Amino acid sequence: MRQRKERLLRSVWLFPVILFAIVLVLAAGRISGSSIGSYHPVIYGQNAEDPDLFFGYPRPIRSDEWLVTTQLTIAQSKADFPRINENLGTGTDMSLIGDAPYKEWSVAFKPQNLAYLAIPLENALAFKWWFLLFMLITSFYFFTLRFFPSKRLFASVFASAAGLSPFVSWWFVTGTIAPLFYGLLVMILGMRIINGEPVKFLDKRKLLYSHAIYALVLAYLLTAFALIIYPPFQIPVAIVVFFFLLGYLINKRLGGKVQWKKLLVTISVFTAGLVVTMALLFTFISTRQDAVKALTGTVYPAQRTSLSGGLNPLHIFDSFMMPQLQSESRGTQFFKNQSEASNFILLSPFLILPALVLTYIDYRKNRRIDWLFTAILACTLLLFARSFIPIGDPLYNILLLHLVPHERLLIGIGLANVIFILLILKKLGDLKLPTRPFLIGASIYSLICFAAIAWLGFKVSDLYPKFISYPPKIIILALAFSGILFLVLTRRMLLAAIVLLAFSFFSVVKVNPIYQGLGWIDNNELLTKMQSVSAPEDTWAVADTIQLENLGLLANRDSLTGVHIYPDLAFWDRAAPGGSDIYNRYAHILFISSPSFEQQLYLVQPDFFEIGLSCNEFVTKNVDFLLTTVPLDRPCLELTDRVSYPAITFFIHKVKSS
Repeated sequence: MRQRKERLLRSVWLFPVILFAIVLVLAAGRISGSSIGSYHPVIYGQNAEDPDLFFGYPRPIRSDEWLVTTQLTIAQSKADFPRINENLGTGTDMSLIGDAPYKEWSVAFKPQNLAYLAIPLENALAFKWWFLLFMLITSFYFFTLRFFPSKRLFASVFASAAGLSPFVSWWFVTGTIAPLFYGLLVMILGMRIINGEPVKFLDKRKLLYSHAIYALVLAYLLTAFALIIYPPFQIPVAIVVFFFLLGYLINKRLGGKVQWKKLLVTISVFTAGLVVTMALLFTFISTRQDAVKALTGTVYPAQRTSLSGGLNPLHIFDSFMMPQLQSESRGTQFFKNQSEASNFILLSPFLILPALVLTYIDYRKNRRIDWLFTAILACTLLLFARSFIPIGDPLYNILLLHLVPHERLLIGIGLANVIFILLILKKLGDLKLPTRPFLIGASIYSLICFAAIAWLGFKVSDLYPKFISYPPKIIILALAFSGILFLVLTRRMLLAAIVLLAFSFFSVVKVNPIYQGLGWIDNNELLTKMQSVSAPEDTWAVADTIQLENLGLLANRDSLTGVHIYPDLAFWDRAAPGGSDIYNRYAHILFISSPSFEQQLYLVQPDFFEIGLSCNEFVTKNVDFLLTTVPLDRPCLELTDRVSYPAITFFIHKVKSS
């Protein structure tokens, strides 16, 4: 036991083991970062203390988490995790988007959801929350060790800083985090394949077995990546991974004398992995063709396209202001809402010039091109060009970037940024530049960057004074950010990682609350009442209050309102014939009871449409019960029950059939 303990302390696995132990403790305590506590002030009043809230406060802006993913997960649990949830609309395939757990073979490629099938709901939700962060930090950790094998402490700190990026915390759902860690794992595996490294527990002389294992693992990672099914984040990450592996392959196999046999083996392993992946994806798609057709044929998000250029520069250069987004009063006063304005700690715009200088020095000194370094630099420039320069759409269409809104490019820019920092540090170590001249140059450049960042901060203060207006704070934030840049350029690796971690931590510490369980929304008197007054086959709808849209679904009843992850065109055509531009989309759906609401269907925003509540044939034939927060007087409605809480009363209406 003592020997095992000593081996663990010296092992690269010590950091991941510590992280995973923390995950298990938090899961056992049912503690997550969910904003599901947003319901507590609605139900009990703004001043009522929430006993489940340990730290921070819920973020209503993060509705993709607490209103969509978490509630679809609860609904799945109530229905015993079916793949086709008959309660949602006219039946919805839950394996497509929304990342809700279900029982079917493809869930094996969604490991974050496996816990739901084995442990209680609240523990599983907490496990999934921290497991995603664990996977992200761990994948950054092992990726860093590929470049600095003996720097375990640096890798641990740097990986933690990268994992705590503000963009990740503000967009904390599987669709954001999983593309990143699967991309990192594919790059790690790809490096092993290209290097011809054997699997550690296999005989080095039997490389064929290693190749077979690598091909299968690659197929698993690629399939899991594909089944995330959120192209706006998957495509930028895939482009970064492609550039990285291409540059790495050219360095290792094509940089000098071509080793054709090893190159052929490398290509064969990648090809085998891709073939298995395509077979798995074909099986997945062929077993749910109607749902896939409905999803890919939507007006939103499937037909959403973007042209080059036009991105607000603040999307790239606002990194130094990330701590300010957490302010409850000021964070909402920026150029976008807090999630949309969030960013990685992007050093890459300020590293491009030093990278070009290092490339020139490297070529002059060694008469060679570092293709990996060049590939990541080119990838970064490509994504920046797509964001700001209004030309080049034919090229971007080939790369599928026309399917990616400019703001979503940040995930690829952020991943490339982390790789860029590591490659800069490695390049500085390899070149062994004269210390004094380079220190002077790095100092001058960092001061220039500090001045530019501070100037931008004051411009932001002029434009958005309610967001940030205190000059000393602008100076401190600009100084901290440019200080990280200086530490990277002078290769003070550990100190740079520590300061970056501190900056990241103070940028995200209050983004998500520390919350125990699911609060009011999971089991409550209202849901019990809804179940008692209605039969399992009855259909519910909610009027007027978007936060309550899924309550029928959470009562394990059929729900006409709520989050519909893809449309049933034949069904909605009954409500508004020919109005497919409105209902052919992923959408939140809600009834509106106001008599002034004359339209049958009204598109509020790209993912939200409302239905006018009238006693027409569509309503009386398709809705059995209506839930509201005010009593309604309609010929087709009969008030049957009410449930009162300190701050709100719910009214249950029976819909009279026509």
